[in-house]
Amino acid sequence: MAKSMNIHLLTEASNVIGLTELRLILGFTPSVPWNHRQRQSKEELVSSTSIKDYYELKEPILVLHGPEYEFLLEKHLKPAIAFIDKRFPSIRIIYRGFLAESIRTCKGEIDRNAVDFMIEEYYRIYQRVRKAVDEVRFDNNCPSRLIVTPLAVSTAPSTDNQTALFIDKELAKISTTCLSGRDHEEITGNILKDEMARTFNVFLGIEAVDVIGLMELRSILGFSPSVPMKNFKKLSLEELKAATIEEYYEAKEPISYRHNKYGWKLEKNLPPAIAFLDNRLPGIRNVYRKHLEEQIGRLPERIDRTGLDFMIKQYHIINSLVAKKTRVLWAETEECLKKRTKKDPLNVESIDDNLFVFRNTNSTTPSPIDINEELSKISATCLPSQYYEQLSGDKLIGWYADWYNANLLYNAHMAIGFEEMRKALGFDFSVEWTNGCGPNRTDVDAAPTIEKYYELSESWNRVSDLDTEMFFEKQLLSGIEFLDKQVPAVRKIYRQKFEEIRRRPDAKQIVDRETIDMMFEEYYLFQGDISNAMYSLRKNKKCWEGTS
Repeated sequence: MAKSMNIHLLTEASNVIGLTELRLILGFTPSVPWNHRQRQSKEELVSSTSIKDYYELKEPILVLHGPEYEFLLEKHLKPAIAFIDKRFPSIRIIYRGFLAESIRTCKGEIDRNAVDFMIEEYYRIYQRVRKAVDEVRFDNNCPSRLIVTPLAVSTAPSTDNQTALFIDKELAKISTTCLSGRDHEEITGNILKDEMARTFNVFLGIEAVDVIGLMELRSILGFSPSVPMKNFKKLSLEELKAATIEEYYEAKEPISYRHNKYGWKLEKNLPPAIAFLDNRLPGIRNVYRKHLEEQIGRLPERIDRTGLDFMIKQYHIINSLVAKKTRVLWAETEECLKKRTKKDPLNVESIDDNLFVFRNTNSTTPSPIDINEELSKISATCLPSQYYEQLSGDKLIGWYADWYNANLLYNAHMAIGFEEMRKALGFDFSVEWTNGCGPNRTDVDAAPTIEKYYELSESWNRVSDLDTEMFFEKQLLSGIEFLDKQVPAVRKIYRQKFEEIRRRPDAKQIVDRETIDMMFEEYYLFQGDISNAMYSLRKNKKCWEGTS
């Protein structure tokens, strides 16, 4: 029975991971997909008032959905997802990489057509992931272990000319390279942490590989270095006829679509990425150079427009080959996933009891607020675009900055909730928010004191709920500071909710394990209201009208 149930849970957990990544890519807050109602009518879809409402109505429904499965999924789905993220992290990475690549075609505009397109894309990758998950089997001789069908890997045959052999050899080296989280951080110029950097580099890395090739093409043609990420003016047919040979090339050079208005500041993002690739994987540039040098040798000494067209075509030929072989750098192989550095588990014995200060919570509290009114105010708030630009920094703009800020503020308000829970229970200690190491449930249950039980309980929930591998500590702290300054009602709501719980007639004066468990349950019940209000705040851009 347990074996059969686990197969269903693994399937549903992998689906929810995909839906979570789809929501994050679209800038929506995480949800509980199994609580969805039945399919909505066409009239309800047409009358939906916001893009989020429209998405909610069209979000794919799980197989195990409805009231009869709600208890099962609420109780068991979370550990199933945690198991998959730990044992098969490639599932989340595959969803994230594929959907992040797909959303590029939306060019920063998320409307109903974009939502429909992204849901279709979700179904495309979902079918492939589902097929792989269905191949997971339990070994009867070892019930605690999972057997996974290995991926088949094939390589293209080499040709017999010297240049092709050189290219084949260099690309083979590249295709077996594994990049660490620290490598990905360096590619971004150390502005993004591990998982956030990996997502960003799905785009940035591909772009850097393309631009290295364009740099070599310009060098081979004898043209001055340029900035391939610029917006070039399209020439009319008459202008093209009158253009010099270099102007002709400028007009026909392959251009990136990742311009500033689509969320990219490539003049700032590309240099560290190119520098990393040149230092770590010089074969990329060497392959471009070797191929283009050979091809230009077939042309007359004086290159005309026909020769330029030929060389641009050759760039596309070698670029497609290089892009294919370097794709594994940005979408990890199973071998690379196995090589990821494992974090040391939290040493619960090393926790200093002196970190805890048990406080009397019967102190004077501020005047009570109307929580529903405060939530409405948050939802109706419009923060100037400059505030968000300061939050994400000057290297991220457009849809990617929106995605970064959405994740940062979501994690920040969750962190504020943990802080206020601590205070309400009378605990006072500091934590490292982005430390991904945490205890397991056994460690929590074995805690020798009530103080340590709370600390381990929070650590367990914090590591599970916060995206610890997406942000550096200073970035998450900046998110908390941003909310305290610009949206102070978030902290006020959390504080009042927890204090109200502690003042209930049936509340125990002495904090015990049952009280702590109850506080976490209450936290998860109302933090969703704050998430929804924060989502509305981020989508409110009325005050941006007329600004550049």
